Parts: sequence; structure tokens; C-alpha cells
Amino acid sequence: KRAKRKMAIVIGFIGTRYRGLMINPEVEPAAVKKSVEEVLRVALVKAGIVSELNSQRLEQKVGWSRSSRTDAGVSALRLVICARLCVSLDGLDEVGRSAELVEQINEGLPSDVRCFSAFKVPNSFDAKHACS
Repeated sequence: KRAKRKMAIVIGFIGTRYRGLMINPEVEPAAVKKSVEEVLRVALVKAGIVSELNSQRLEQKVGWSRSSRTDAGVSALRLVICARLCVSLDGLDEVGRSAELVEQINEGLPSDVRCFSAFKVPNSFDAKHACS
């Protein structure tokens, strides 16, 4: 059974091909270099973790928050993103981790962007405040 749950995902990326972490909906379609969040957004939609409609306004529709930002060309080893994601409840272990979700996300990502872990968090969790 799949249901929306507030999840934190830990990602890392080599930033040389990207214009930074944060998505900018006005710039993204014509941008030569994509943002890491745009690449992640596409992977989440492809895996059915976020709907196409909700993916157009991540912060408003799925409560998207990030632990930090990066500039163009900057890499990150451990960055936390939190959002309400559609997950398989059977795929959560006894402490709320989901190896299945990590695998689904990574299938749609290029090799220079990786998801390392995913785990259920309380509804009050905010990546910016909890991970800074």
C-alpha cells in the first residue's frame, strides 16, 4: 500500500554540471545548466513519488524544504531534503527507513546525483531548521 508520508532524503552531488541546488521555475525551461532540484524533481515524478501537478510547486504542494543551498558548480556530500512523498508503507523498516525509496529515486537520477538514504520524519520536521 502506498501513502503520503513526510520523508527526509539525504542526497549528494557533483555540482560541476549544475547551476546550483535550488530550482527556479521561471528560469529552468530555458536554462543551459539545470538545477539539482530540477533533476531530482524529474526523477521523483518518473518514479511516481510526486505527481506531475504537485511537482510544479514543490514547496507549496509537498512541503519541500532543504537543509542548505549551493551555488553553481558547487558539490555537496550530505544535503537533506524533506517533503511529503508517496511511499510504500511495506517498504519502511521498523525505524522508518526506506531502501526501496532510495532505489526508486536513484533509478531516475544521473550518476553525478545520488540519494543515500530516506527515512520517515515527524510532521514538524523542517530540513532547514533541523539540519543547520
